[in-house]
Parts: sequence; structure tokens; C-alpha cells
Amino acid sequence: MFDAGTQRHRRLDDFLGRNVNGNKIIYIGTDSKNTNVSKFSTVIAVYNPGRGGILFKRVFCERKIVSLRERLWKEAWYSVEMGLVVADLVSDSVKIEIHLDVNSNRKHKSAQYAQLVIGLVTGQGFACRIKPDAWCATCIADKVIRQQ
Repeated sequence: MFDAGTQRHRRLDDFLGRNVNGNKIIYIGTDSKNTNVSKFSTVIAVYNPGRGGILFKRVFCERKIVSLRERLWKEAWYSVEMGLVVADLVSDSVKIEIHLDVNSNRKHKSAQYAQLVIGLVTGQGFACRIKPDAWCATCIADKVIRQQ
């Protein structure tokens, strides 16, 4: 996700190492949109209960992904990948929760892939939320990607 030699990675590493302890919660979510390419936005929201939080974001593009299944899988994987990076930087007492941009309501197309991506996240040991509780992906990452 963040290249080891970049300034961005060092800032994330430094911040998490110095400022994140057991009373903070880390939420991670990814959203995407298609234009002539697929644009992805992964967001890390570090929440300090009663004191607010801080947001880290990453926006990147790759080839256009037409398949909804593949796009939702990649969104989930990019969040898991970031979760694994973050988990290595903080103590085990810090709660990490991954939010997925999939719906539980069967009238939405994404619902048919909900169990697939939930399994990916929970299989890596992370807590998982889906719509309507997945605000990090459905609100914050969505807003970031729409501004690009």
C-alpha cells in the first residue's frame, strides 16, 4: 500500500507508532468508481473516543474493472492489506475494524457478494461492518473518491 521509502509511509508509521494505543479505534474502508479507469480510495480513520480523530487516505488508479464482483473483492482486499500494515504498527490492544461497501439488502447488486468479501476480511482476523454501518467506506472513502 504505502511504499516503504516514501514520506507518506514514514508519516503513517511515525503517527501510528507514537500516537495509537489501546484506547483508540482504527477504521479502514475502501471505495471505488469507474471512469476510463477504476479509481480506488482507501481511508484510515484513527478515532480517539471523546477527542476526535485523524484521517489518512490513499487514492490510486488501475485498469478499468467492469465486474462488480472483482471490484468489490479488490476494495475488500485493499482494506485488508492496509489493515495488515496497520496491525504491524500498533499494539494488539488497538481495535481495527474494516468497513465494506456492500449491502445486506438483497435488492442491491452488491448483496450477492457480501458473504464473499466478509469472509475475506474475517478470515484475516479483522472485525467487519457492511452497509448501513460501514461509514468509513460508504461515506468517507466515497467522498474522497468523488473529489478526485
